[in-house]
Amino acid sequence: MEAIRDFLLVQLGEKVDKITRYAGEINLNFKCTFSNNKSYNLKLFHPTTDPQFVDFLAKVHLHCNTINYIHVAKIIPWKSKDYIHKVSYDGEMYQAILLDWIDGKLLSEIEYHPQKLLYNWGELSAKLQQSLDSFEHPYLERIFDWDCLQLELHRDKIQYLRTDQERECIHDIFHRFSQKSTELKSLPKAINHNDLHTENLLIRFDGYEPKLEGLIDFGDVLKTARICEIGIACAYAMMDKKDILSAAGNILKGYASHVKLQENEVKCIDLLIRARLAISVLTSAKKRADGVTEEYQFISEKKAWEVLKKLGSFPKNFIHYYYRASVGLSAHPNEKKFKEWCENNTSSFKEVIKLNPNSSGHIDLSVSSSVIPSTAEFENINQFNKRIQAFKEENNFVAAYGGYGEIRPFYTTDNYETENDQGYQWRTQHLGLDVWTDLTDGNGKRIEINCPYDGEIICSHNNDLTCDYGGTLIIKHNAEDFSFYTLYG
Repeated sequence: MEAIRDFLLVQLGEKVDKITRYAGEINLNFKCTFSNNKSYNLKLFHPTTDPQFVDFLAKVHLHCNTINYIHVAKIIPWKSKDYIHKVSYDGEMYQAILLDWIDGKLLSEIEYHPQKLLYNWGELSAKLQQSLDSFEHPYLERIFDWDCLQLELHRDKIQYLRTDQERECIHDIFHRFSQKSTELKSLPKAINHNDLHTENLLIRFDGYEPKLEGLIDFGDVLKTARICEIGIACAYAMMDKKDILSAAGNILKGYASHVKLQENEVKCIDLLIRARLAISVLTSAKKRADGVTEEYQFISEKKAWEVLKKLGSFPKNFIHYYYRASVGLSAHPNEKKFKEWCENNTSSFKEVIKLNPNSSGHIDLSVSSSVIPSTAEFENINQFNKRIQAFKEENNFVAAYGGYGEIRPFYTTDNYETENDQGYQWRTQHLGLDVWTDLTDGNGKRIEINCPYDGEIICSHNNDLTCDYGGTLIIKHNAEDFSFYTLYG
């Protein structure tokens, strides 16, 4: 350490009080604290390090010196006014740069990430891209292992995975990646930080609320598909989360508040998230095969596998639609087409139940309902039916209808319990339209139940859980160039 003390004394004219070395695979990092309590990060680059990379990193930090929306370490010039200087350490000659030391707690060190923090994480992704937009350096165009678009570089590592289940999962990602290779290459490009995860983000607490404070490690900055940046952020935000899609959705909302994403980009987000996770677990598998044992080298491996497993439990289309809604697009890409088709096909539409407005009316079954005043009566099917029947008779209704979007106290059983990152919650909102009738029009004539359009029954099932649909049908309807479905319970 004396060589470093002497070097800094000559370069900065001050004596170092304390030097702390931090772990690194090849290059070295030292926290150097002076008598005035000012601290710096001294980075020493091994003689085998490409000099172009050191020049690149110095210039990235110099470019980012004007960023004011998050604390990025400013690069400090040496006595010669240059930003790179050679220093002898442990018998070898290193290239050195000096950065401000950023104090803060790593985002990975806190267990709970509020929605607002995730949103700001997404915002940071977009704002950083905008800040780096004018940066130029030949090193940006390199082929880089940790670029999500370079997944194919890791194919030979699949052999090091430990189980058939792991290999099957990763093979599926490679297959999907190959199918979309042309589409992925055409995605809009940007200069990305490319490593915007919890080990590189620093926070501070404003009361009990964690806020993003600092950003470190610009060594992976790269020009690639801009959506890779958000794919990386989402991949790490999903770790240790119960509701992984909500975590990703909040990041996407933050990003989309600054960048308008194209539909083909949103279509690729899920795959790019999985690609980043695949690169992570494959890199860990190869390190283990090579005999690496340092724990920090495998810090994300188990968490990455957990996210891949959870992602595998969702239909891929559902994930796509969720991400579309998160960035402000209609959830389904055919929504506009569907609405236009409906408007142009009113003549072939049949009312599911034709109700006479003079003998039917709305019924309120919300939490504030006066029709069924106690929760206990909602839960007792016989009492519930008596209340409905009494309401119809009091109003001289053949049918009562309502319920769409209504907040109801029905769903109190464990069947409707879910756990998210804020705790346990139960379903409350009713998404169907109910009609309460005995299927006669008051004159003894049967009321018909119609299919709204010609269709094919693709599902018939008795959903017999408490407060569930009961007998259930799903009907598929074919339009000119797409299909849609109607659900009955």
